Amino acid sequence: MKAEVATIKQITEGKIEFIVPAFQRDYKWGQREWERLWGDITRAEADNGHFIGSLVLIDSGRGTVTLGSTWLVIDGQQRLTSLTLLLIALRDCIKESEWSGDIRLTKDCLDEQYLKNKAVDADRQFKLSLRRNDNETLHALVDGMGLEFLEGGVSRQVLGAYNFFKDLLPGWDLSAIHHKIAALRMVAIKLDRGIDDPQFVFESLNDTGIDLRPAEMVCNYLLMGFEEPRQNELYARYWSRLESHFRNPEGQLVDRDFSGFLAIYIRLKANLSYSVTHERIYDEFKQRRSVIQSGETVDALLQDMLRFAGYYAAISGVGQLKSPRATAALRSASQRAPQARFLMMRLCDSYDHQGTLSEDDFVEALSILENYMVRRAFTGWQMRSDSYPKVFDRIASQIGETPLEVVRREMTAGGRWAFPSDAEFYQRLQEVDLFHRRNICSYILRRLESYDNKETILVGTPQIEHIMPQTLTDEWREMLGEDWERVHSEWLHRLGNLTLTGYNPEMSNRSFHEKKTMEHGFNQTGLWLNGYVREQEVWTETQMAERGRRLAERALQIWPYPRV
Repeated sequence: MKAEVATIKQITEGKIEFIVPAFQRDYKWGQREWERLWGDITRAEADNGHFIGSLVLIDSGRGTVTLGSTWLVIDGQQRLTSLTLLLIALRDCIKESEWSGDIRLTKDCLDEQYLKNKAVDADRQFKLSLRRNDNETLHALVDGMGLEFLEGGVSRQVLGAYNFFKDLLPGWDLSAIHHKIAALRMVAIKLDRGIDDPQFVFESLNDTGIDLRPAEMVCNYLLMGFEEPRQNELYARYWSRLESHFRNPEGQLVDRDFSGFLAIYIRLKANLSYSVTHERIYDEFKQRRSVIQSGETVDALLQDMLRFAGYYAAISGVGQLKSPRATAALRSASQRAPQARFLMMRLCDSYDHQGTLSEDDFVEALSILENYMVRRAFTGWQMRSDSYPKVFDRIASQIGETPLEVVRREMTAGGRWAFPSDAEFYQRLQEVDLFHRRNICSYILRRLESYDNKETILVGTPQIEHIMPQTLTDEWREMLGEDWERVHSEWLHRLGNLTLTGYNPEMSNRSFHEKKTMEHGFNQTGLWLNGYVREQEVWTETQMAERGRRLAERALQIWPYPRV
């Protein structure tokens, strides 16, 4: 290991190439970091320089006497990238403004000193190379090309940094700014391949406060020990596809989801009895790699991680299993039982890979989980939300060659975590204030509508409608009878009085007759939920009770007790 203090000008001198390896993160700096760097530059003394951090490098093995040296950037790539983008902005300002304050400061001089290597192969001409579309955007800016035709799309962070610096430069003495940049100092640490351990150095730097996410740490750990071509191969074949499961529609990596997957994956493969916290993901992965990898190659490990990431994506609603029916069952169950993700991952593996669950059995097992959570939502002895993972984790730990039998047996074992009975569910569903259970009320009504109904016509987002309105008119009071206050208080938010409609504001507190006969009223609706309502001449406690019983009977078919 060799360490020396050098200026930016000295670091970029001659034919040199800095490559950000495949295992490193994307360019992440934002306005706060750009402003800090700009402040460092404007405060710096051009003659004495200003220390701005370290740059850790390792020889890529690709350099030659004629082609110059090539270094992999282990640490410092965010700062080096930002300085490069600032220098591109400086060059473009000089060109566009036809500035001539210093005959030694020209576009060509800046290109040759900081940005490009002359008289080398086309794939070695850039002094700095990043990852994926970060690299496409950077090199397009270096070449002064338009960005609209980039295959991977424009990197918003890279372009944002360039625009930030370019907007700041007008009005400054460009020659003075250049001298300040050129004199900036960094500690350049060069590791000896085969002697120094880059992973150890990387972890030591990370311990000092560099903000790396668990997924980035795991990626670095798996790929850093290989030569650059092998790193690129593993990244392209596996890790980039792994990341794709956790990118939002804008293409940004969602760390919360990626970390959530890694925590479950480590626990599954290492058979841990406890949950892995966000802070422990990297340490647990490192400590238990021999168990997680099971003696297989890195390729096999990454392929396995990719397979499980597909399950996690399907559970999250953004991926697919091998059949639409299985995918639909998984998504429905995950919406109602998010606490069972660990168990669902085991069931997915049993169905998709182990072959111990048929498609029918897989769908039934997921239905049992969903039905359990629906029924528990209406029992008078609900558990705390943090108790549910314990229930599902206990089942997951017993999954073997007969997963469906295990789920059936454990879900109906009795005790404080027991599956609510038909009698209890039937009774409670009719009695509870369903309307104010917003996280489940719409779901219950929608499933009641769509169950065994090939002509369901739910469109958009129908609103929940109180057939007997929340504010009573004299006409409603007369219909409800002398005991109208009790009836209204007791039945207003119960299942028997709730339905769906796309015309909630129009119905408001109109009379029952008007709600039936108005345009788009109950007499015109095609919803199954409103079939009984259409047949009634009045709407009193008797009708609400009868409709509640009918809907509860239908609910027993939709969310049945497990077959034992």
